[in-house]
Amino acid sequence: MSREYDHLFKLLIIGDSGVRQGCVFAPSLFNACMDWVLDKVVDQSDCGASVGNTKITDLVFADDAVIFAESLEVLVMALEALHEEAKPLGLEVSWLKTKVQVFGDLLDEAVQSVHACGENIEILESFTYLGSAVHNDGGSRQEALRRIGIAHGVMDSLSGSIWRCRYLCRRTKIRIFKSLVIPVLLYGCETWTLNSDLKRLIDAFGNKCLRRIMGYRWDDYVSNQRLHCETESRPITCIVRQRQLRLYGHVARYPETDPSHRVVSVRQSGVEEAKGAPTRLLAGAS
Repeated sequence: MSREYDHLFKLLIIGDSGVRQGCVFAPSLFNACMDWVLDKVVDQSDCGASVGNTKITDLVFADDAVIFAESLEVLVMALEALHEEAKPLGLEVSWLKTKVQVFGDLLDEAVQSVHACGENIEILESFTYLGSAVHNDGGSRQEALRRIGIAHGVMDSLSGSIWRCRYLCRRTKIRIFKSLVIPVLLYGCETWTLNSDLKRLIDAFGNKCLRRIMGYRWDDYVSNQRLHCETESRPITCIVRQRQLRLYGHVARYPETDPSHRVVSVRQSGVEEAKGAPTRLLAGAS
């Protein structure tokens, strides 16, 4: 939000008037508040992480915010600025839910917390943001295995009512599998980085589920090709690849000035250029 409207914005938000619960304007007004607060935080702390020539300062989804910083001092300044700038708007930082995640060797392993605004903020190796687990090693193994476990639980919950039901044909069961299990398994898969081992595990889980639905036993000697042909399906990793390419194509069509487009372009052109140590990032989520 432009600084020229700071005074007007304060008058509109801090005034006695407001909206009722459920008003359609509430989400837009709240997003405007968050944008205004985070703009102030960026101005005061100069937080952010550089990706090529692009600087990413924060990620926001409703009231879930992530602040990036490349040093502990900058992060503490950003959190203190967030705490102070949110007060005039009637917003408070939930320090119990606020966590710090370190990427690289920026901090000593003995450090277990960060002190800011009189609160000790826990440092985590893995943090769940918007339903996806982000690990400090930058990989996707933990999230992929977590998703397989959750999807396995969904399969078990439908065992008695769906998979063993004699009144449902196999075609209906396959449609239920694709509608209820696959979305749980592949949530956020567009950002996964898969190696051969993870691909094998994901495909093995999908094939195991299909064999269970079709009623095949391990000694029936049914090949995966025949299984996919009979169920009119394909390996799970093929679906992952398709979704990743779809997301890449969507972002690649953004204007060149868009931060998402610039980050993807840097990642694509930096495969051969950036062979040194990865950028050390420290992110605080609240």
